[in-house]
Amino acid sequence: MQDAGLARPAELQRAFATALERTSRTVRLAYALQANLRRAANRAEREDADAQARRDREEVRFKKQRLRTGVEALIWRDTDAMDQETPAPPGRQKACFRRPIGAPRADGAHDRDLIA
Repeated sequence: MQDAGLARPAELQRAFATALERTSRTVRLAYALQANLRRAANRAEREDADAQARRDREEVRFKKQRLRTGVEALIWRDTDAMDQETPAPPGRQKACFRRPIGAPRADGAHDRDLIA
């Protein structure tokens, strides 16, 4: 009789150990899943931010190129108009391109003063 009574607590102890092991494994897996979900959300945010930054850089590059093209066209149109109005003396053709950008002009004006 006593042998049967001792076997019962051993079975219960084994069952409790198995239940505890399974429960702790479930808890560990739940924490791991939450950590993976957090990492995936952070990665998605970084990728979205990188994609937005890339789009912004492309937009700025496009606007710079469009502005550069427009300014070059304006410069050439004005230069051609000046050539047609009054012929430059010999040796002075295209003198406006000899002065570096930002250097003072012969008349004392500065390039930034001409921008309205």
